[in-house]
Amino acid sequence: MSMLFIALLSLLFTNFAQASGNNVDLLIENNPKIMKDFEYVSRLDIKREVKIAVIGDYVHPEEFESIKTNPEEIEGNGIDDDGNGYIDDIFGFDSDMRNGRLLTPVMTGHENGIVSIMDAIISNYNLSRFVSIIPINIYTSDGRFDEFRFKKLADSIDYAIARGAKIISISQGVSKFNRYSFRFIDGDANKSMAYIQSAIDRAKNSGAVVVGSVSNEAARDHVLDPSIPGNLENVLSVANVNFNGVIESGYGKNVDLAYYGTDIFVWEGRCGDYKYQSIWTCDQGGNNSGFKSVKGSSLSTPIVALSLGILSATGVDLVMSNRLKEDIRSSCSDSIVGKRNTISKCIYSPSKFSTKYKK
Repeated sequence: MSMLFIALLSLLFTNFAQASGNNVDLLIENNPKIMKDFEYVSRLDIKREVKIAVIGDYVHPEEFESIKTNPEEIEGNGIDDDGNGYIDDIFGFDSDMRNGRLLTPVMTGHENGIVSIMDAIISNYNLSRFVSIIPINIYTSDGRFDEFRFKKLADSIDYAIARGAKIISISQGVSKFNRYSFRFIDGDANKSMAYIQSAIDRAKNSGAVVVGSVSNEAARDHVLDPSIPGNLENVLSVANVNFNGVIESGYGKNVDLAYYGTDIFVWEGRCGDYKYQSIWTCDQGGNNSGFKSVKGSSLSTPIVALSLGILSATGVDLVMSNRLKEDIRSSCSDSIVGKRNTISKCIYSPSKFSTKYKK
């Protein structure tokens, strides 16, 4: 075998390896503003472990240090070892397959991107020992939202509660007036809405805080067209603002706050595992690595959720209440630019919110 062939083979393997996995250092390097916003974390006294549930698409759990295995569950034995009502939930829960195996390929890369930025922040500030992520899937194996999406969402919230999650991040949502895309429980839309609201209320009663995204329609006033679950009671609703302070998502007087969610550099997953997204749209680098710059309230929401989780890890018991919402809304860095706004009328500051609870 010639040295040239060996060299080419080595290069091919190296490029494949680089294109097939996450790179935390690359994410940290390409999200300087977000990393700077979390510098305050290095001054906190982290005391306890906290779990943050992320509900949405499938992820690659083995690629993220912050996704831990469930120590009380034995993988692959088909038994609910920890007695929480879920079989083989090693990493999280698959509401489509009704188990925790999470073996279906990534549908869109949506939640992989979400978890990647959370994981990068956790890694950058050496928090993986204390802050962990529980992935929960509500997609079906055919790449679509199930007809019973509302029920699956509620059941996923209940799973997060069973696993002891203190923060539940949901970057999913549909219009409250959507009556055509999904089947409802007993054919009753109101019953389905009540089913979700009951799960959210159970989360509140368990001591968990639910954080939900609003739509990415910049012209959509959520007072006129609310989003489910983002605008439901006992949910902290998050809009997306760019680094210039302009809202680039839905808005309204029923949206609690806005945080940065534009030009966020993420890893959406191994492109070859995408089942219902063109591999050519997998990234912007041309090597199908899965790294790309994205935007949306889907990114601002989990970053806000992570800031709450980190504060909880200091020993602060966050309780969903009007006081909590008011404290978050008044924890600001800069004002929002333009007429489209949220209740807070400013950009959320994780460090200022943390300071309020650590005086």
